[in-house]
Amino acid sequence: ATDILIRNTQWQIAIIKRRDEPFWYALPWGMIDRWEYAPQAAAREALEETHASWTINTTIQQQKIINDILTLWESHNISVSPEQQPFYVQTSPTRDIRGHIMTLAYIMDYNGNLEKGDDADNVERIYPHDALAHPLIPQPHKEIIIAYLAQQ
Repeated sequence: ATDILIRNTQWQIAIIKRRDEPFWYALPWGMIDRWEYAPQAAAREALEETHASWTINTTIQQQKIINDILTLWESHNISVSPEQQPFYVQTSPTRDIRGHIMTLAYIMDYNGNLEKGDDADNVERIYPHDALAHPLIPQPHKEIIIAYLAQQ
């Protein structure tokens, strides 16, 4: 899966309210389609959920799991530029009812208007610290926001 932390120049981040069950607020996110690279999935999911497109702009968090993924990609001659590297990797057997989910989180800069997309009832911009206090944002997304704040 991919999670996308969309920020603007005022350091606000995009939060969507899902239209379908469960009715929670979350970072834009979604599953990686077959034969799709993670950065492509991140850009696609963000476009589908917020009607906006942009380029990925992130720095990599120095974690062994990220380095292992990049080494695997390189061994298959898959080129990964710094702009396409996730800033955080999260794995949890309990994050999703569909099974064990591993997600790659990306930071994307976007200052244009955001509109609700395919499975969003609403999209809004809030400050990261406000998102951490929001009772309806799930814990895995709060962990991504905490990792983002730790790098700033």
